[in-house]
Amino acid sequence: MHSDCRFTSPSLRAIRGPRRVAALALTFLLSAGSLLPATPTAPTQAEQLRSMLTEGASAGVMLMAHRGDWRHHPENSLPGILSCIELGLEIVEIDVQRTKDGVLILMHDDTIDRTTTGRGQVRELTLAQIRAARLRDGSGAETRHPVPTLREALLMARGRVLLMIDKGYQHFREVAPLLTETGTAGQVLMNGADSLADATRAQEGGLGKVLYVPKVDFRKPQAAEFARICAAPPRPAVVELIFPEWNPSVAAAVLQFRRLGVRIWVNLLRPDLGGGASDDLALVNPDLVYGLLLERGASVLQTDRPRELRAYVASPLATRRRPEDRGGERN
Repeated sequence: MHSDCRFTSPSLRAIRGPRRVAALALTFLLSAGSLLPATPTAPTQAEQLRSMLTEGASAGVMLMAHRGDWRHHPENSLPGILSCIELGLEIVEIDVQRTKDGVLILMHDDTIDRTTTGRGQVRELTLAQIRAARLRDGSGAETRHPVPTLREALLMARGRVLLMIDKGYQHFREVAPLLTETGTAGQVLMNGADSLADATRAQEGGLGKVLYVPKVDFRKPQAAEFARICAAPPRPAVVELIFPEWNPSVAAAVLQFRRLGVRIWVNLLRPDLGGGASDDLALVNPDLVYGLLLERGASVLQTDRPRELRAYVASPLATRRRPEDRGGERN
């Protein structure tokens, strides 16, 4: 018996001549390949966006679509999320509610009356009952789309876009297993009224890969003090600032966070949330609204008009406004 037969399978021993040599060579190459280190896979789009978020404002402005692309699709819908992905937006904000039978669905209101063809409190309806209704679009017209579950939204977004789950922190113990199951924890943000340190302590086992965003609300008297608490380690990657007007206290908080590399999230949904700025006012003069917020240090903008804001951010006007692009600071 030839010595190489001791190391080959019976099927290889039956092969003779040149075919035997080729088969042995292939076996060697395959076994050698298994000893080599695995080739690292390229980061997904979501992983790149998470890095962009955590690197700070110098990495660029990031846009968050409020309830998805609701002007062109139903709010909190799978088509609305997909449209945001196709538009190249960085973050999609969605809302969650819990059904009677314990399923987390995408829904902003406590009832399904406004956004679907059905009626009733979410907490008093089963998933099947809610699925029997159809979502309405922004004009109130019925569509063919059912109310999606959070799990379906996570699967659609997986690897493609960041998700900001509003009310997700309130349901964290129910949301967390879904994030693990779908492999999406690293692309999820949740906001809340606690500091990062308190939010982490409040959850048994911590927050994992979820990016927690403290909400600093200057409509409340202790906002400046809470901003100082949030600026202490452990620091978040982002803080959400709510301010009816731009004043020295808001400016000081923004400057403090920016110097620490913490991103500032500002809402454009209503004038009282972002110092008088809003998407609708920007239709008249986008540079006066969007540009001023960028100049003041905002680097995450939540919007109801993602197409218009995307066009402005891509323009030379936006580049001239951003302190990071000018090499200086202004508050």
